[in-house]
Amino acid sequence: TVRSSPKVSASRQRAGRLGKDLRRVLQPLLRHQVFLRGTLYELRTRCGKPTCACAASDEKRHRRWVLSYTVDGKKRMRVVPLERLAEWRRWAANAREFRTRRARVAEMTRQILEDLDIIERGQRRDPDKRAP
Repeated sequence: TVRSSPKVSASRQRAGRLGKDLRRVLQPLLRHQVFLRGTLYELRTRCGKPTCACAASDEKRHRRWVLSYTVDGKKRMRVVPLERLAEWRRWAANAREFRTRRARVAEMTRQILEDLDIIERGQRRDPDKRAP
């Protein structure tokens, strides 16, 4: 029988646990979802008309929801139709969750590969040396 060092054994156990966890983290990423990249926020502006209520008070500014996003390095803004605000929020949340989970998958994969390297190094044998 071949004995493993404690480091190899720990790496083997961690890689096994991470493999199981990876499936749990990865499954939601494989579902069909709509993503909306960018940031949704409420924009409050003054229209510039001196007789408008927005000129007298910050509380009375004109309000609208916008999506801020980048295309080819340039910031863009688009007014969100109010009847679609809930839908766009959900899509933006989907994109945020996807990116968060994707980063977690990358980190878990990096750790699994690191553990596999430790296992490989720990189990590698020199053919010129006799087995203990």
